[in-house]
Amino acid sequence: MSIKNMIYFCILAKLAAFYTVFYFCLGCFFVILLYGFYLILDKNEPRYSNRESTMAVRTTATVGLYKNRIYNSNFYIFAFCV
Repeated sequence: MSIKNMIYFCILAKLAAFYTVFYFCLGCFFVILLYGFYLILDKNEPRYSNRESTMAVRTTATVGLYKNRIYNSNFYIFAFCV
């Protein structure tokens, strides 16, 4: 192996080691967050139900537009032309 190839290999090995450790630590952090969220869940009933739920506000399955909001025609022209 030439010196140039050895330097190239060394750089790639350092990058591979760094990203392996980095993503391992990131994955561990994510698992710790999931475990923390799991601990605050109530096992018997949901936290929000009936009137306390945000789903009770919606009467139909709409995407982004609600009955109580009034949009003029300029909004639709802007939204579909952009």
